[in-house]
Amino acid sequence: MDGLPVTIRTLDPPARVSSKQRGGNAKLARKLRVNARSLWDKVQSLHEANPMLGHRGCRLGVVFPEITEMQARQSLKLR
Repeated sequence: MDGLPVTIRTLDPPARVSSKQRGGNAKLARKLRVNARSLWDKVQSLHEANPMLGHRGCRLGVVFPEITEMQARQSLKLR
């Protein structure tokens, strides 16, 4: 894409994902090679009472710039 304009559309996290669903946590932790408890603690820290007022759209990238960076890298790989 050298020299060409690129539009990167960042994805919102699903508004209705419940952080109370712990079932797949251990499996995901193994796949990511991280501690299951640390992963669960991170999920809990991201829980919002009203997701529409929380980390939607660009606010997610402001608070967690690494997510926007990851999405941008992936977008460029797909082209």
